[in-house]
Amino acid sequence: LPACMASASSSPHDGDSQKPPEFGDVRYWEEVYGQTGAEGEVFDWLQGWPGLGWLMEPLLARDPERSVLHLGCGTSTLAEDFYDHGFRQQTSVDVVPSVIAQMAARNKAVRPEMRWVVADATSIGDALPPASFDLVVEKSTLDALLCTDDHAQAVVGLLREAARLVRPAGVFLSVSMHGPHVLSRWLRQPAFGWQVRVVELQGDPEDAAPRSSGGGGRRRNSHYAYVCTRHPRRGPPTQEARDSLWDRVTARAASDVSDVPSSRSPPSSEGE
Repeated sequence: LPACMASASSSPHDGDSQKPPEFGDVRYWEEVYGQTGAEGEVFDWLQGWPGLGWLMEPLLARDPERSVLHLGCGTSTLAEDFYDHGFRQQTSVDVVPSVIAQMAARNKAVRPEMRWVVADATSIGDALPPASFDLVVEKSTLDALLCTDDHAQAVVGLLREAARLVRPAGVFLSVSMHGPHVLSRWLRQPAFGWQVRVVELQGDPEDAAPRSSGGGGRRRNSHYAYVCTRHPRRGPPTQEARDSLWDRVTARAASDVSDVPSSRSPPSSEGE
């Protein structure tokens, strides 16, 4: 839980300084955005376009026809920045209806092609069809889910949706305050079939040049980008494999995927 408490300093809502925010509770976000939304405020977690654009544009081969999905968008302006840089196919999902209403109204006239969907990022269901997006992005949504008591189900739920929605040749990008020692065991589950490249970013979003995650130790306030692509030496992941992982997670009381039996493949030396 220390990471959840550390995030409190970055929250758009001050709240009770004696109590860490309940980032995994929908009611917390309804309260936060209920207060900020009336004034039309927006808030970007961790990094915005200045810190991430250099990384994301090549992931789309700089092709404006490619589509992007934002899981747990909140009032981030990242989708707007994508749009303004020529990538018009932007879909944003959030579980809080007032957030989606605020952002849809904000962009209706100036960015009419953007799509806004009210849905739980851990269980989107029929709201979006499989293999629909070239790039699926979550930015600190996993950080929030890791603060819940049942975080194993929540995290696997989001990753299962990301794997379902990204196209076979597409990319899932996770941007997090957590280092590989926390997220690798989730992202590298064989059920998702991902090869994971880790990029460490400086905490200052205006100067977020990459550095290797392998050298020197963690910089203060650094963030991490996890670039997840189809693993070249594994067969394509199946819905059955993802459902099997889900069943194992939900069957266990312990909220940690490291406790879930898994037939892991040996780590690869090439980005895994």
